[in-house]
Amino acid sequence: MVWISDPLDENPNPPIRQVASGSLGRRVTLFSNYYKVVPFDVTKNVTLHHFDVKILDAKKSDGSDELEKITPYEAVAATAGPQKSNAEKKKKRRMGRPKGPKPGKEPPSQAGIDLGDMSSALDNVATPHMNSSYKRHISKALGRKIFSGFIKEHPEIFEATNDGKGLLMTFDGICNAYCATSGTAIPQILKGPIRFKLKFYDETLNREKEYHIVWKLVGKSLLKELLQHLPKCQPLTHQCQDIFHMLQVMLNYEHARKYATSSLNNFFSHKEERFGQNFQIGHGKEGVIGFHSSLRPCGWKDASCLMLNIDVAHRPFLECKSLLKYLRSQPSAQEYFKNEELGPEAIGLILDKIVKEQIKISTKHGGYTRQYKVVGVSDKTSMTCTFDVTKDGEVETITVAEYFERTYGTTLKYPRMNCLLVGNKKSHMPIEMCDIVANQRVRGRLGQDESREFIKRSAQPPQQRKKQISEIFDKSCEDKVQVLASLGLEVDHNMVKFEGRVIEPPVVELGKKLQPKIERGEWKINLYRDAFKQPAKLDHWAIINFSTAKDADEIINEFKKMMMDKARNFGMDPKCPRFVKSEPLPCNVGDLLEKINKDCKGLRLLVFVIDDGDKRTYPTVKAKNRLNFVTQCAHYSTLVKLDGTIMLNLLLKINVKLGGVSHVALPRQPDHERVGGNKVMVMGADVNHPDPGDKLSPSIVAVVASVDVHACKYVREVRHQNREHKGRDIITDMKEITKNLLEQFWRQNKILPEKIMMFRDGVSETQFSQVLASELRAMREACTSISTDYKPSMTFLCVQKKHHTRLFLEKGGNVEAGTVADTTITSPWLMDFYLNSHTGLRGSTNRPAHYTVLWDDSDMSFDQIQRQSFSQCHNYARCFRSTSIPTAVYYAHHAAFKAKVLLDEAILTDGHKWLAAAEKSGKDSYPDEELDKVVRVDISMETSRRMDYV
Repeated sequence: MVWISDPLDENPNPPIRQVASGSLGRRVTLFSNYYKVVPFDVTKNVTLHHFDVKILDAKKSDGSDELEKITPYEAVAATAGPQKSNAEKKKKRRMGRPKGPKPGKEPPSQAGIDLGDMSSALDNVATPHMNSSYKRHISKALGRKIFSGFIKEHPEIFEATNDGKGLLMTFDGICNAYCATSGTAIPQILKGPIRFKLKFYDETLNREKEYHIVWKLVGKSLLKELLQHLPKCQPLTHQCQDIFHMLQVMLNYEHARKYATSSLNNFFSHKEERFGQNFQIGHGKEGVIGFHSSLRPCGWKDASCLMLNIDVAHRPFLECKSLLKYLRSQPSAQEYFKNEELGPEAIGLILDKIVKEQIKISTKHGGYTRQYKVVGVSDKTSMTCTFDVTKDGEVETITVAEYFERTYGTTLKYPRMNCLLVGNKKSHMPIEMCDIVANQRVRGRLGQDESREFIKRSAQPPQQRKKQISEIFDKSCEDKVQVLASLGLEVDHNMVKFEGRVIEPPVVELGKKLQPKIERGEWKINLYRDAFKQPAKLDHWAIINFSTAKDADEIINEFKKMMMDKARNFGMDPKCPRFVKSEPLPCNVGDLLEKINKDCKGLRLLVFVIDDGDKRTYPTVKAKNRLNFVTQCAHYSTLVKLDGTIMLNLLLKINVKLGGVSHVALPRQPDHERVGGNKVMVMGADVNHPDPGDKLSPSIVAVVASVDVHACKYVREVRHQNREHKGRDIITDMKEITKNLLEQFWRQNKILPEKIMMFRDGVSETQFSQVLASELRAMREACTSISTDYKPSMTFLCVQKKHHTRLFLEKGGNVEAGTVADTTITSPWLMDFYLNSHTGLRGSTNRPAHYTVLWDDSDMSFDQIQRQSFSQCHNYARCFRSTSIPTAVYYAHHAAFKAKVLLDEAILTDGHKWLAAAEKSGKDSYPDEELDKVVRVDISMETSRRMDYV
């Protein structure tokens, strides 16, 4: 056993692609949502200029001392070409501005209190050019508006000296501006450093504000450096990375300026519905259709080029409606706002749904629109909140309700409702005067019903999605025409067409060595005679009914009989349950489970039946992780429509939890090429992050590892990871985790694995080297800590599902399970491929998994890696079909989710204790020792080896 690069380099890099593609499988013609970007004139010498641009609020003190040292524009205006008169400039500034108060004059303070100005939350997305010493006080969206206004205000500055044409400037919204020239020079004034002043009309504040714009040229690059580098099939140099980033910003600048952005390269038109009609998903939320647009280097050697990846995107947004209507649409909230006064439940809902989630509201009562952030709820209503106003030299005290009646002629409908506290100065605002601001993304996770509706409405058949992508591409190109021309580039308007392959699935084996035929990623079992591969014994089990349905006892009795019949068919040798009883809610479920655990020695399985609307029993049961038996939930509504297929799905889960194996996947490759066997340990890893609004909970790390010859039985290690860790997705405790998993492998097999195959989820492309430097190194250290000579070969793959690549067939329909795309749309230098390993849901377009080989000590061929990855998608214990990602990754997801349920339930049960512990720790997080008690798996306990998380 030998490791390549031993010791590991300080900054290891993934292996370079050595072959164009794999060779095995049936050839198939594929289309993908990529469009080639090529130079239309190879002789054109395009130079990209990079400027450092700081936009500073004139009232802020950032860098004020340094600003005085930078030459102001007025001092060099004579060199900038013909100047417009002050009158012309003032006229231009007034154009397009709605009628309102004069610049510099505040509008009447609403409710008698000066509301101050609002600024959006900072976006901390880093870029290769970002100046870390520059602290922004404006959002990227506002920055782009100010930048665009500045270009329009001073067109004379941006005229190229050679031909008098205006430079096409783009801006990333942070501090980087770019433009392209070809045979022309940029004006001397733009080389800076130079300081400009700009009065910008802010629509959200309804007034002009003054900004300082500090401008300086920091570098320039030739576009051909990147284009000439791509065929070398080597990672991008720092210079090429900078050029690539400039192109990305330039091509998406107009999109970012026009549309709402939900994340990098995703754009949405919320109010105009330009790319499709919004759809309701419930509770004041709606799905909005937008698009994804990103530039990617693709191909291999001479076929390498840049491509545009265009895709349909869907994102939940808040509906543009009155705030009261939004609040009333929340679950169980209708009664809270039924009366004219707000009770504690209504105030709690506002704090939770509006203040905590930082939802912006707007008002229109002054003849113009202003936006605010709600910071709290006042204890005063519009009838009890008073302030002084001066009229004709006399001071009068009036209420908020009276102020709106006198000033705006508005009689408040709900004057007894508490006022909201809005803005930096916590002004009092009647709740009925507030509306939800457009273009606000939903923060956090959707509810179960909302997610179901969102997924259902977002799904599109392949041909419909392909057509919509083509339509979006045509519309998005309208915003790119000028930029592409300045770069000397053009885009092929046809989706890229290339050759893929369909590889054979593995052999799936059930009990009695039965090998069913796999068709389109699925295989069937005879519900009356086919047995599981390794059926677990269904003995020492019981049923508890928590359902309140009147006929529950009769339904559960039928369920018990059918479960025993089917379990007998599958070889599970069932015995009668030790007890079947009903426990009407409300009852103390936790205490009941503890009593059963104490009194019923030898109990192995407890099936509990709950109603669909019961949201508390399930997490309470699952939070009891130190019981001597496993639990299985069954919804009453499912038992009512019980049939053989539903019972099969239930028994598949029970079988694996009791230690059985439903089926195994046997690779088809020759013996000398196989990578399975009891000398191989397959691992899967995932990091689960808390919701954006949760500032105290940690991330949850879960790593699983196989301990049997067919990679069907897994053990797990779970940790918490504090959010202040710089690389949030990097697993910090990988050494101890790997060592513990190896020790469990040893206890099961009495040997250590000769090979480790890791499927790592949740890592972006920018973190590949960091993962290798940290996690691969830690895994190696875990091995050598057992024995200095123990050096198993390691194959480390990253598996990604959060991408926008789609594959289409020429004749329509989803691509088959086993379809591989490893040419044309893949990286020029990385060993990566797309694998569609599953059959998609009817009416939806499959998303293939993206695999990247980050490390390989065993020198596996491309074909071996692809076939082994595909084979690992056939071992999932909960169904008889292939999955979209390897089983190990799914199990890591489940293990992390189970730990999150345990933690959430512990905090919910004793919230005061956890909050007090967080305050005492002084780290704005829960203390490590308390988290360990809940999250960690005690491997010394026999129950730790059960797969009760599947």
